[in-house]
Amino acid sequence: MTKSQIPVCEYLFRRIASLGIRHTFGVPGDFNLTILDHVYAVAELEWLGCCNELNAAYATDGYARVRELPGVLLTTYGVGELSAMNGVAGAYVVRAEMIHIVGMTSRQVNEETLAADIDRVTEDCVKSRLPVYIFIPMDVPSISVPLSALDKPLDLEIKNDEEIESKILGMVLNAISRAMNPSILADALTIRHGGRELVRELADLPQFPTFSCPLSKGIINENKPYCMGVYSVNGTVTSLGSMEALETSDLIINTGTLQTDSNTGGFTRKIPEEKVILLEHDKCVILGEEFANIHFLPVLRRLLKDLKAKAGHFNLPATRVNVSLPCQFGMFDATFPPRSRAIASTLWSAIGFSVGAYLGACVAAREMKHPSRVILILGGGSLQISVQDIGTCIRFGFKPIIFLVNNNGYSVERAIRGAELSFNDINSNWDHQQLLSFFGARPDTGIGSFSTKFHTVEELESIFGKEALNEAEHISLIELFFSPFDYHWRLATQVSNTLDRLLEKQEKFN
Repeated sequence: MTKSQIPVCEYLFRRIASLGIRHTFGVPGDFNLTILDHVYAVAELEWLGCCNELNAAYATDGYARVRELPGVLLTTYGVGELSAMNGVAGAYVVRAEMIHIVGMTSRQVNEETLAADIDRVTEDCVKSRLPVYIFIPMDVPSISVPLSALDKPLDLEIKNDEEIESKILGMVLNAISRAMNPSILADALTIRHGGRELVRELADLPQFPTFSCPLSKGIINENKPYCMGVYSVNGTVTSLGSMEALETSDLIINTGTLQTDSNTGGFTRKIPEEKVILLEHDKCVILGEEFANIHFLPVLRRLLKDLKAKAGHFNLPATRVNVSLPCQFGMFDATFPPRSRAIASTLWSAIGFSVGAYLGACVAAREMKHPSRVILILGGGSLQISVQDIGTCIRFGFKPIIFLVNNNGYSVERAIRGAELSFNDINSNWDHQQLLSFFGARPDTGIGSFSTKFHTVEELESIFGKEALNEAEHISLIELFFSPFDYHWRLATQVSNTLDRLLEKQEKFN
């Protein structure tokens, strides 16, 4: 190999590093070992091995959501890629971008297009914010490609038809100038497509009442007076003040919508199309008129520029509605500090998602040099699916705070059916107080930890002033004991409403 050549897998990992990515996740296997050799050839990248491919996929998802860059997953083909598939599917539905590199058996490839194929798939991942696959036969990693191919920048710019974009911009500005009671509804795909900061700036400029959705909680600074909370479902779950404040607006700027049952309260939104400016990644709909193949990011950038120049031309809201932040479950009652974000598998509903995702979030936070903490809240059922990678967190020196809800079973399933039947029970004999020690955080390893357990609210409140927790010098586990039937009223209400709708449909069908 000459100095003008480079192994194709080193080329791949250099391209990955050029995006700002600093870690790759996965599990070694027979067909990806020659690929893994080349991770170590790129100084900017580090390998972080997980305990199984499913947790590695969840970690890749969590990393992508925090970094807002593609997560990189490496597995072997067959058993490895299929083990990871549930995590990749969960990333797909929320558009958490992921590059899944799969080592596979030997086969012939077109060596002349290897570099171009890598660039094409990488560009598609960044632009679409969806998982992509790169299958690499085991006899390919050391094939040479021109080093000069790295000199060509990746084409990551999102472009619209300028004439159509200008027309949309004019319609949006005209609608805003005429509105007397406008609002902003920032949804989950705003985050996934990299629009978080643009929407925050949009909300901060005119200070229209601004709402998030269950899957986008934290997108808006919740300490701002214009933050009105979470809009999800009818008044039985979302507060009446929050619901009415949005639904009575004469103009709603809705960005990055994710129309799913869990994000819309079972599709109970009452927002007329004729008063909505819908800005999405594949189309814009302005007061009922649709423009296909228009991405919202360039539109938002131009809109912000014009709003700054013409701020005095628009009607600022005269009143504020003070509401809480209710949504599906208890987390949405909390007011998040600025720059906080919540990560959950609400849409895909993968019970074991949290441990892997929090590992990925820890890695991302370290890369971003954030002094912030990563807090994991999970139940015993979730823990028993993916517990192994708590050991990975300890191994790599992460110090999150874990709140474990010990309620001896599957709460969501109990709320749906069979509350007292054994299929909703789990093994209750685990000694969670020994968990961190078992995975390596103990005196003989020199790794510190803090574990405790509480049965009452008063006991829990006492811990928040403790130095061991507040200083976050060690990984911490706080075990909270609940009754198996103590689940949030919003969960019970949502289940009840859903079952009622199903019965109504069944009666109509019969």
